[in-house]
Amino acid sequence: MFQTHRVSKSMDELIRELKKSGVLRSKRTEEALRAAPRELFLPESLRERAYGDDALPIEGGQTISQPYTVVFMLELLQADARHIVLDAGSGSGWQSALLAYLVGPSGHVHAFEIVPELCAFGTENLARLPELARRVTMHCRSATPGLPELSGTIDRIVAAAELKHVSKPSFAAKSHQCEREALAEQEPYRGIRRVRAIGLRSRNGAIAAEYEVLRHALDPVPAAWREQMKIGGIMVYPSGNSLWREKKIAADRFKKEEFPGFAFVPYMDLV
Repeated sequence: MFQTHRVSKSMDELIRELKKSGVLRSKRTEEALRAAPRELFLPESLRERAYGDDALPIEGGQTISQPYTVVFMLELLQADARHIVLDAGSGSGWQSALLAYLVGPSGHVHAFEIVPELCAFGTENLARLPELARRVTMHCRSATPGLPELSGTIDRIVAAAELKHVSKPSFAAKSHQCEREALAEQEPYRGIRRVRAIGLRSRNGAIAAEYEVLRHALDPVPAAWREQMKIGGIMVYPSGNSLWREKKIAADRFKKEEFPGFAFVPYMDLV
């Protein structure tokens, strides 16, 4: 059996602090924290610091996120029993284990980690909690393509690294022979950059093509995630020093909320 190490601050103390701050609100999230002790997901040399409210270094030059941030994201995500969850950037495996508890034995977590040594580290850590590990499939690759075989069935998506413009713009739409009489104006919009095309005309009357190319190119969320999440699903991700919560309300419509004041390591997309 895996032996836990003596820690300088207890889990109970951390949970009291998180409750006092107002970030830890649900009993289920508290139960998840107790079911997946953070110390099991840290290098041995750092286990005594497991229950401080700090981000800590792990394998591959990455970090395990601050408990406050992880709990904040879980409360926004509202993962529940039977949910299918895509966890992008699983790192140490701690958040994946927390999600595995929340989705229960009838749900499943698909955890993605592109750094090979970090994926191995997270897999090893999860194995210390066999009941939760059975609810997690580790994918040692980029999360950007998502899971096409599960398209339309994914209930929740969460990213533990800052999403930027992971899609490179393709300006093939210029072959539409568009005549632009004005500029495309960029303005910040809820952590994503919205493009407003002004005075865009084309000889065949199709004015939207180039606008759509620009809009998708500047969206930090991979298009596959938007397509594969079911209607009613929720995604939570960091971008531009804020956390964002999006709820899919129709095939191509999302309700967005911003929660500023967070910093994350960059999302790695090496496909």
